[in-house]
Amino acid sequence: MIIEGDPFLFSAFFLAHEGVLRISTLSVVVFLGVLIGDLLWYWLGIKIDKHSSRKLVDWAERIAAPFDGHLISRTFHTIFISKFTYGTYHAILVRAGMLRFPIRRFIGYDAVSTVVWMIVVGGLGYFSSYSFSLIKHYMKIAEVGLLIGILFFIFLSKYISKRSRQIL
Repeated sequence: MIIEGDPFLFSAFFLAHEGVLRISTLSVVVFLGVLIGDLLWYWLGIKIDKHSSRKLVDWAERIAAPFDGHLISRTFHTIFISKFTYGTYHAILVRAGMLRFPIRRFIGYDAVSTVVWMIVVGGLGYFSSYSFSLIKHYMKIAEVGLLIGILFFIFLSKYISKRSRQIL
């Protein structure tokens, strides 16, 4: 769950539907595992030093720094959307730690987005256990599509901002 959660969550709820795992125990364990993993990524963001962890800082800044304004002003939305966007979530968590985002608010927003993520991804795994490989393929496509859409939106907003400055 700390590295990549979607396949694990999907598979775990798939197994719950098959009767291998109890869904109540699974839900509690997954929820706590995700929160602990997310707190570790957040803590890593607090602890990294720009001189000793240059690769990690570069990675987090390259991926998540463009979202700093959103992370500060619309924290819940940023955490929530990044949870469903392949390749950005852990960088957003590290960046939140680097920005010293208040831990209580971070935990609250992360907990709510984790519950929704568990319902969506776990529900897909639970209710589609007969077509695991087909659904998993389309989930990755949807995540990549969402990432492309967000990047297009950022590019478009920067382009419009630049053009409006040129006009004025």
